Amino acid sequence: MLNLPKVTGKLKGTKVELTVSVDGDLFPTRSEWLRLASVKYLSKHPEFTRADIMRYLLWLIRDKDHITFTFGDNEWNYVQFIKEGENLVLDFPYSNKFGNRRLQVDRVELILKHYGLTRFVTPFTLSTLHYDDYCFGPTVTLEASFGNKRNDLAIEVMLAIVAEVFHLSLNCRWSAQLGSQRE
Repeated sequence: MLNLPKVTGKLKGTKVELTVSVDGDLFPTRSEWLRLASVKYLSKHPEFTRADIMRYLLWLIRDKDHITFTFGDNEWNYVQFIKEGENLVLDFPYSNKFGNRRLQVDRVELILKHYGLTRFVTPFTLSTLHYDDYCFGPTVTLEASFGNKRNDLAIEVMLAIVAEVFHLSLNCRWSAQLGSQRE
């Protein structure tokens, strides 16, 4: 929320003393702004389908923003997207710490191959859809790069993961959490 400053003034003869104070930040953080903007816009469009809402949320995020879609009641049934410049990246971390996600990564990889993503990138195929694994200590992350203007494909892949990997129906309960690393 916008925190407007509190201004108090004192008049002493011909001298004016102004005191300005602000409780907290003057402007909301990037994460708070993303949440407020999405709630405000989506409340004006109750006719949006699930895919329309997801498309809007993916469109809303910018460089160094992320969105996490959680499906069903299990907290491990989530898919995260990160925006790196203009590139939309699906982020699927897995390891022994994340329950059965380490067993699901092979099925996620099959889904990515089905939608035309390739594992190995050469200079000739750099502009194509690709994915790869990255190790960050005890955590390994499967990252799929969708480039820009491929939000519909990202939604299709995410819903395929929900159906085929998490074994949930496509009309299951879901939520989205927006955030940013640009605080």
